[in-house]
Amino acid sequence: MMEFRMKRISRKFSSVLAVISIIIISVMIFSYGCVKKEEKEITIGAVLSLTGKGAKYGEAIRRGIELALEEVNAEPNRIAKIKVVYEDSLSEPQKAVSAFNKLIEIDKVSVVIGPVLSNEVLACAPIANLKKVVILNTSAGTEDLRKAGDYVFRNRESAIPQAIKIAELCRTTIGIEKMSIIYSNSPNGKDYQNAFMKRFEELGGKILQIENYKDGETDFRTQLLKIKESHPQGVYLAGLVTELAYILKQSKELNFKTSFFASAGIEGSKLFEIAGDSAEGVIFGSPAFDPASNEPLIRNFVMKYRQRYNQDPDFFTANAYDALKLIAISIDKAGYSSEGVKNTLYSIKDYPGVGGTTTFDSDGEVIKPIRIKIIKGDQFVSFEKQEK
Repeated sequence: MMEFRMKRISRKFSSVLAVISIIIISVMIFSYGCVKKEEKEITIGAVLSLTGKGAKYGEAIRRGIELALEEVNAEPNRIAKIKVVYEDSLSEPQKAVSAFNKLIEIDKVSVVIGPVLSNEVLACAPIANLKKVVILNTSAGTEDLRKAGDYVFRNRESAIPQAIKIAELCRTTIGIEKMSIIYSNSPNGKDYQNAFMKRFEELGGKILQIENYKDGETDFRTQLLKIKESHPQGVYLAGLVTELAYILKQSKELNFKTSFFASAGIEGSKLFEIAGDSAEGVIFGSPAFDPASNEPLIRNFVMKYRQRYNQDPDFFTANAYDALKLIAISIDKAGYSSEGVKNTLYSIKDYPGVGGTTTFDSDGEVIKPIRIKIIKGDQFVSFEKQEK
């Protein structure tokens, strides 16, 4: 009898042990599955001008990507973390192509943010379409990007609407009749120059003198003296911040007194390092981003940026921040494939980005409002608000 009871207890104990073992194994399997899920990572690429003439813009873009990346990866219940592999284009088209190919062939990315400069993006676009890899550009202004292919997107408006708006301001609002132009002999610079001249002349204005330069030049006295002799009421500058800074500095040294207007490339802290107070009063076209906005989304973005970098973000940073967020949204909606991301980007309408409300048209071009700014002291401020 005693032996029977012991056997019965033993069988019960064995059953309990079996149940406990099953529970433990199930928990371990579940936990392991969760850990693996959390560790899953999606890799995207970024080709940026981290050195060379576009380094100022490349660093601003990298900062925007990093801020957005931290927020995206901190979101609960994400299917996978996003990792960004950065490659330096050295601000050169051939290097940009090499970096782009490396990201595709070695890192196996389906999406790339960048490159920074117009000629770099145009060099990479045919590869993007051939290899079916999405490019989301945040900075290039050339109009040629509009027809760069089905896999090329841009969340920064092209040069043409900006140049047109400045031409209308000069001729209609301010009443300038005669102007001259100095522009960068690059795809972006040519687009600004052509659009400005066409609109200004359509409104009855006259272009007296047109001068160009190669990116990287630092002596503009020859061009400035020719333009000074034409006695314009204003001069339109189209190019990047370093060259435009030297143009303004040397204009003051030559005692060339006129009104200066510029493309968006003038916006950057390097302007004041070179030009100092020579930049005072320059009016220029700019994307929609307003660091002084009271909108909670933008205010929060600006606050985080100031805390980390002790300065205000510019539109390059804002556009890059939005780009990473848009890619994350696309991945969440359609999975990580170039086709899924591409099709989702085409469907984006009125996305409330910090860089402006964003909609992509059938060419992958962004539809955004444009602002006009003026330089006051060492600040880029709203021209509209100054007028009020």
